[in-house]
Amino acid sequence: MAAIGTPRVTCTQSKAVELVAPVDLEGLLNEAGYKPVKAREGLWAVSATSNQDKYLKAFQAFVEINPNTHHLRISVRIGTNANLSENVELQEKVRDLTERLKPTEFSITKTALFAALEMAADKLDKTVIKEGIQKTAAEADRIYPEVAEFIKLDAPESTGPGVGTGFGTGGGMGRGGGAGRGDSSEWNTSRPSESNEPVKVDSRPMILNRVQPVYTPEARKNNIQGTVTLRLTVDETGAAKEIRVARGLPDGLNEQAIEAAKKTKFRPAMKDGKPVSYSILLQINFNLF
Repeated sequence: MAAIGTPRVTCTQSKAVELVAPVDLEGLLNEAGYKPVKAREGLWAVSATSNQDKYLKAFQAFVEINPNTHHLRISVRIGTNANLSENVELQEKVRDLTERLKPTEFSITKTALFAALEMAADKLDKTVIKEGIQKTAAEADRIYPEVAEFIKLDAPESTGPGVGTGFGTGGGMGRGGGAGRGDSSEWNTSRPSESNEPVKVDSRPMILNRVQPVYTPEARKNNIQGTVTLRLTVDETGAAKEIRVARGLPDGLNEQAIEAAKKTKFRPAMKDGKPVSYSILLQINFNLF
């Protein structure tokens, strides 16, 4: 059945084709009381807290329209750990959970475990979206004891699973003091997941000194937290070049992350005893305490 107000067009083969009106997810999420951050085109990240959930006191949800089903898809990150996608025991557990708890699905990216729920998108409003996020978070909280041995709970970030895909984070994690008034940033580096073939090097770039980005007054006022992901090249001298934002945050945090990356000194990648250029993703997590 066509959604109310959408035209029905008949093609030359006399088959009915429905033209579905676009959904303003950003607007609906704002109406529901969230502050959505664009993770990528069509995918919105929202951070939330729940006093009801036993384990997930804070969580991050990712909301999008599934291009394959045209349904609203909500994914809530349950937790992270290294090389989750390679854990055979966890894979079996996820299959069992998905079978037992339909329609909720459970999926693994390289380093994160998600609970996901899909629902019809033709009658969305702020209440439906909010209830959907809360329901998915409740399911994530419900199964936590069954997967606790594989994952750790952590602070929300702004990268997400997408539809059947995910973004992993790599080594090189560092944590430092904040840029005034209780702010802090956490850094992660990884090889870009979009690369076709991994560059063969003996060692990847490492951060030698972290220049803490400044939390802007606007971001602090609006309680903006999350991750700015930068795509950059570490050249042979250890300098960051060709910096651009892969996934960002509002209120000037992208610009602050870029400035910090420009001033950061890296140990360059090494191949056959010589420094070489190497492209990485640099993730800077902004947190307010």
